[in-house]
Amino acid sequence: MRNRRKSSFCINGICQEFVCSRFAHEGTLHVHSAEMCHLLASNAQLLFSRDKRRPVTPIASSQWVYASACHSNCISPGSGLRLVDRRPCTKCNQTTSIQLCKVQSDSCSRSISAVEYATKLCSKYSERVRRLSGLGVQLSPTSEDAHRPCRVACQDESVLHRFYLVNGEEGWLPFGTDCSRGEVGKKAFCVTGKCLEFGSDDTPLHDVEFTLPTLPRSR
Repeated sequence: MRNRRKSSFCINGICQEFVCSRFAHEGTLHVHSAEMCHLLASNAQLLFSRDKRRPVTPIASSQWVYASACHSNCISPGSGLRLVDRRPCTKCNQTTSIQLCKVQSDSCSRSISAVEYATKLCSKYSERVRRLSGLGVQLSPTSEDAHRPCRVACQDESVLHRFYLVNGEEGWLPFGTDCSRGEVGKKAFCVTGKCLEFGSDDTPLHDVEFTLPTLPRSR
């Protein structure tokens, strides 16, 4: 991470912090040249190599390495997911995340909708729980519950506009289910019961806590 006061670079596989001379103190190990400080002040992002400068793409938008194959639950609309890893330098901590992907067309013999999946579960519950019609749906989010589109909702048998959310993991819609609910420009999919937005690199847009889906890693 760079700012106008300091930045970090990998040296022999170790992430080292550099500062400009006017921000240096007795314990400072690496001090930028006056030229570099001027460039940082102008907010330029440059990589120095053999005294030549070239613009580089920020690490956040590159460096992801596939760590698993693309997996899908064959929900439509929806997306496949795969594990990805990123390590900025040799001795930096590895970051694991998920990334949207497209599975091969022949990998799903038949796709089902979120409503079909929910209805199948609610039909099973209606055999044991009174007052359920057996119909299942995917609800839209509310200001109090942004993740509601990723949980199965079962319809009341008598009051048709009343729905009950299924608790626990069994009530989660499958990972990769589209939860944008038709919002134009929004790229959001269910992951372990949460509706996550994805960015231009197809990884989660915000730093949120979520449980990674159980996907087998590539060997």
